[in-house]
Amino acid sequence: SSALIISSRMSSTVKSVFPHFAAGPVVKGFGRGSKDLGIPTANFPESVVSRLPSSMDTGIYYGLAKVTDGPIYKMVMSVGWNPYYQNTKKSMETHIMHEFGDDFYDSWLRVVLLGYIRPETNFSSLDELILAIKEDISTAERELSGERFKSYWQHPFLERPVTEIQQEQHCAADAIINDGVVVSANERNGVRNGTTNDAGVITDDERLESSKTTTKKCSSSDAAPSDTQRSSNNCVTNGHGS
Repeated sequence: SSALIISSRMSSTVKSVFPHFAAGPVVKGFGRGSKDLGIPTANFPESVVSRLPSSMDTGIYYGLAKVTDGPIYKMVMSVGWNPYYQNTKKSMETHIMHEFGDDFYDSWLRVVLLGYIRPETNFSSLDELILAIKEDISTAERELSGERFKSYWQHPFLERPVTEIQQEQHCAADAIINDGVVVSANERNGVRNGTTNDAGVITDDERLESSKTTTKKCSSSDAAPSDTQRSSNNCVTNGHGS
């Protein structure tokens, strides 16, 4: 299919962003996923979207998602401005390939982006857009059902309790998740954006090198600093493959 052709021709620059780990609360979006499309989406806050690597093209991605401490599901995500609706703000809209009984606003969503399907496209009708999204979902289902990404289903980023992820989100001294995006790695977490070896798990050599720069562990007293503290005290570097 055209989606697989695009995926197979993906530039090395785009490939370098995978896997991309992100986490944060689900916020209200445009309200179009369920109403107009019949395909509900979960949206990340602007703080998470703004930290996407510059080398990550806009378009449609696939990967895995987890809400709070629930099961892991396949997902497709639209990253960009959605030309059909002419959005003025960049967004990360995640369609989790599972039927939920209720909305889960304010719940914590964890995602791992693993592959790129196609660029953003404008459509002449809503029906064309819906058909394209359904094709994207089929592509994601096919790509994620093979052996290639099997190890991600047991990845520590998705397996650990959400409370640990939230604590690291707010610990400025030893941030693993900073404003919703994985920016560093240590022994417990073992993940870094743009690291594809061993399905995103940091190697022993990389973990050792990372531990040399990690001097303070996140304790309960470090949790949830103010925005000012988080900005001034952050001592980690961005781990994106940009």
